[in-house]
Amino acid sequence: MNDIDVATTLEFIQVYRGSGDEPGAEIRGGNVHVSSLYISECENTSLNFRSSDSEFTGSLQFVIIQSSEFPSKNDQDFTARDQSEFTISNLTMIGAGRTSTPDELSAIRMRSDVNYSFYNTLIAAYNNDGL
Repeated sequence: MNDIDVATTLEFIQVYRGSGDEPGAEIRGGNVHVSSLYISECENTSLNFRSSDSEFTGSLQFVIIQSSEFPSKNDQDFTARDQSEFTISNLTMIGAGRTSTPDELSAIRMRSDVNYSFYNTLIAAYNNDGL
């Protein structure tokens, strides 16, 4: 999703077993509200925010991320970078558990120039850091 306008709301989205070099869902720039997003079993990062020509400033509500049992492309399920500013409410992230997830897999990675707020968040079953 690239540079989506502030008047846009995306609802009831499911991503299942995304593979290849791209994340399950990626938002590049713009200002969008996303509600009811379910991402599961992705090989690469499940959710990624990054800037394109403009920064991403938006919100997400009711987000569930379920990690793949064998993630192979990255070391975190959710990444934000490059002048992102967002709010996430009602986020649930479930890793694959201690026996099947690589030791280096983290739930969330925030890079420089990121302003964020999380409300009502549950992160469980990751071997490494939650945030």
